[in-house]
Amino acid sequence: MSLYRYMTGKDELLMLMLDAVMASPPPGPAPGEGWRAVLERWAGEYRSLYQRHPWALDAPISGPPLGPNQLRWLDAGLAALAGTRATPEEKPSVMLLLDGYVRAETRLWVQLRRAYGPGAAPASATSAAAAEAAASAAGPAGNAVPAEAVSADAEPPPSWGSLLRQLIDRERYPALMEIVATGSLDSPPDYDDTDYEFGLARILDGIEVFLHRPAR
Repeated sequence: MSLYRYMTGKDELLMLMLDAVMASPPPGPAPGEGWRAVLERWAGEYRSLYQRHPWALDAPISGPPLGPNQLRWLDAGLAALAGTRATPEEKPSVMLLLDGYVRAETRLWVQLRRAYGPGAAPASATSAAAAEAAASAAGPAGNAVPAEAVSADAEPPPSWGSLLRQLIDRERYPALMEIVATGSLDSPPDYDDTDYEFGLARILDGIEVFLHRPAR
């Protein structure tokens, strides 16, 4: 491909494309704003970016971020930790933890929506934006969410609970069957923000405990 004459190959092209779509990092802390609120916003906007550009999840990672826009995103996150007890070595590790969680959760979100469609109506404004992103996201061939996968007329898939009742028994899966029996897995898949928000909150809880650990 003639385009590759100007760069080393496809991986470099994808990295440049990724940096280009990261042109608008979230704002830094507002006066008096705590680190947790800033990192919640950072993670939410980072997730929205990958929802709009799911192909970016497959961009190669061969080292720490070096693109100017990637570094602006990192700087915005690090600014949230200014004034905390996190050391200079620990602050990038906190951001790496959040980066890994957001990328992994968004990859699952994209794959489920490709398989089943958007599910039930979004439960929040954030979910509504995510549903729109899933329906319109585009990237290199094979990475866009197919239009047929997000059809509003598609029949919803069976609940996980109804499938598990057909596949497992209490003797071999006692802990799982205890949950199935409560009916908590019987809701149709809706792919809203519930699981993402739960996981992010637990990660931030852990960071908070870490930041308030006793001095050594």
